[in-house]
Amino acid sequence: MNKPLFLIVVFLITVTALSGVRAAQSSERYRAVLDLEPTGYWPADEGSGMILRDLTQNANHAQLQNLEWEGDLLYFRGLFQWVEIPASEKYLGQKFAIGGWVFLRDRVRGGWNDRLNHGRGMTFFGNGYHTSSFSLNALNQHEVLFQQSAWAVRGGSPDGVSICIRRGQRIDILSNGQDDSLGTANMADQVPVGKWHHILYTFANPAPMEGMKGWLSLQDSTHFGGAGMAKVYVNGELVHSSERIHFNPRMAPFLVGSDANWWLQSITSGSLDGSVRDLVFFDRALKADEVKFLYQQTRPKSKPLIFDKGTVMLNERPVAVNDLDRVFKYQAWEVLQQLKTLERDELQSFIPWLKTQKNALAIRLLLEFGEIEYVKRLIPEYLSTFKDNDLSDKERADALLALLACKDIGGNRVLDFVLAELGNLSPQILKVEDYFRNAVIFATYEMDPDNETLKTLVSLPSGRFFSQGDEMRDARAENNNPRAYTPEAVYDGIIYRCGTGVPFKGVEPVSAEEFEQIAQELESQYPQIRRWAEGKRLARVIIYTIDTQGREEKIFPLGRHFIFDETDAKLAGWSIAFDKDGYAHLTGGMHNAPVESDFMPGSWESWGLSRELKNDHYPTMLYWVSKTPRDVTSFDFVGQRNNERNIPLALGMNYMNFVQDRNQDLYLYGRIHVQGLQSWGMYRYDTPSKKWTGLGGFAPDVKTQYPIWSDRFITMAADWLALPSIRWQHNHPKNTVLAWSLQPHFYNFIRGWGMRWDPDNRLHVQVPMFSLNANNRTLNMPLYAYSDDGGKTFSNASGKQLELPLTANPGPGNACILTWENLKHWNLWVTLLDRAGVKSALEIY
Repeated sequence: MNKPLFLIVVFLITVTALSGVRAAQSSERYRAVLDLEPTGYWPADEGSGMILRDLTQNANHAQLQNLEWEGDLLYFRGLFQWVEIPASEKYLGQKFAIGGWVFLRDRVRGGWNDRLNHGRGMTFFGNGYHTSSFSLNALNQHEVLFQQSAWAVRGGSPDGVSICIRRGQRIDILSNGQDDSLGTANMADQVPVGKWHHILYTFANPAPMEGMKGWLSLQDSTHFGGAGMAKVYVNGELVHSSERIHFNPRMAPFLVGSDANWWLQSITSGSLDGSVRDLVFFDRALKADEVKFLYQQTRPKSKPLIFDKGTVMLNERPVAVNDLDRVFKYQAWEVLQQLKTLERDELQSFIPWLKTQKNALAIRLLLEFGEIEYVKRLIPEYLSTFKDNDLSDKERADALLALLACKDIGGNRVLDFVLAELGNLSPQILKVEDYFRNAVIFATYEMDPDNETLKTLVSLPSGRFFSQGDEMRDARAENNNPRAYTPEAVYDGIIYRCGTGVPFKGVEPVSAEEFEQIAQELESQYPQIRRWAEGKRLARVIIYTIDTQGREEKIFPLGRHFIFDETDAKLAGWSIAFDKDGYAHLTGGMHNAPVESDFMPGSWESWGLSRELKNDHYPTMLYWVSKTPRDVTSFDFVGQRNNERNIPLALGMNYMNFVQDRNQDLYLYGRIHVQGLQSWGMYRYDTPSKKWTGLGGFAPDVKTQYPIWSDRFITMAADWLALPSIRWQHNHPKNTVLAWSLQPHFYNFIRGWGMRWDPDNRLHVQVPMFSLNANNRTLNMPLYAYSDDGGKTFSNASGKQLELPLTANPGPGNACILTWENLKHWNLWVTLLDRAGVKSALEIY
């Protein structure tokens, strides 16, 4: 036998032998667990596929959701991913043990409020998770199924149990709808990063008691009010116990590795970054020696990947330096973004690859590392590319920006060529898609900032560069919630102000004395009026008009009796605007949708509104239009479901913003619910017909386009969603939406600057959108798009026309600024706007 063949044979024999050893070890481990007679046992060592085998006779196999493998270990990366163990009647007893092995690659994150620690982090193993929103499985059907909500940020349903790992690597047992039911959450660093840990939780109700027969007779379900004995074991040792734990079983899937609150309002995901092994469920509370035996017999032999500082990641996996030559161009840009964050010693190994990248960022990194002579040799090549008119504007612009990166070492030889290109440009406003033009202007600023031609090319018109339609809206604060409503408007020089003119303060309080007077007037018709008012903060809409002489008039536009409870601050948010013909439009008093119980008996009825949810006179919007121009003393209510003048949306809106373009055409935008998710709606008003049109497109049919989408744990539907008005096919005009993203029910809210018009009456839209990226990571992504036809069509920052609705998901509607082509167009444009004096107009939140 020749030597190469001999080595191959030896290698195959060795591999086969090692495989046999591993198989024998696995078989021995399986038998050790199965001898304890678990109700469910998932070793989680398959190494491939989307199923985790349950080795018990129940064969209740688990499903992987968005999960991959790394060798024989599950590869969790803190993404929208989890293991789902189907619900079973065998898991509904009052005695059980659950747990397994968990490895944390990084510290536990998650949550949306830095002041809250409870409820943040990961569900290691359990079915006591949060429930909210909709069941997306049914949304494409004609009839949507509803049920009462189970809403609570901390734990959701009172039933079920979960082993959670919170921020600070704290073990937290959720039972009876309560976080930290055992008082373990104050014990920091119980699950240190970078090591395997075995966690097992046992429960028995009634709590086992020691003693003679008389004492044992007391072991019934009333002991401690129905409470049972709970114990937490870590690495085979008891670390905490309590015999006062309440528990109700829940017929729901067990989740492993998911965000503890199902990603609700999660700015950062709390889901597992690491792996799990040997998950078990017993229908009895294991004894201490059995727990220790389980720990000893199932210790994992494999170890998840640990990423050193300076590791470059692509698609959530590490990339070796030697493999970088094979990445796509857009991936090379992602690598460069990571390299610019590295320390000098970490960057060393990437220098050869950086020398293959011909762009400004690579040049800057090379110069920071001292590769001056190498960069000097590149200058003639970049100059030649920039001068070559046969190349694309994009290639030439990239070459010019690379030249600028080395201007301090290469002199100003390029300036003459830049000025020649500058002389070919015509005056116009700065446009985000004009990449080559913007690069030439930027280069001139960098090398010849006092150039006279620049002053004609980027001169600003009088007034605001970006406008929302009148001086009141343009003067609104540029950050946080002051943008939430539009409580002031100007028409023919007269100021119209809801309440104080500040968002969330568009009303005035109703005193107890005045309410008593009103109650006496109405009690014969509405005898429950006083009971309704108990414990409420009473308010009503008020408008102040201020004429050109400063004279002020106080008006109750909806009447003195239109009183409601402003305990929810959103009900004090009101917006006003005037259309081209001078008719006033007024809306407010809603937190997502009109709720009749918020309004005093008699107030709702005064506008002919029904309090029956399914009645056609129950409003989908609280929306009025004045009977005559300029007059805010007399209105028509037009918010009924079938009123042709109503806003054409499925049901309700929040953060209502009226805005106007440079021609005074009226628009409305705000947060709406479409296909079960908080989304962005935008509507344009046609003055002659007095009708609104929804702008955008239709949310995807989640059942057919995303067959593996699994939001079915989120089964809440608030009572107001029982209205027939949302029972439209998803492509009905009332379901038109400007921006929508596939997401695990994030809380979307107005933090971007919404809609603005530039001097050419181009519409610019910028809003944030919680969403999943291409790798299923949960992010808050800023969307940006512009429209030159009043919102009929939109393009992204690089000028590519988008499909609608706009989205942060990968695909033809993706408008996220934070992508390769979009970001370089965006940054160049914003830089030039800043140079031209347009300050703070385009900040990304």
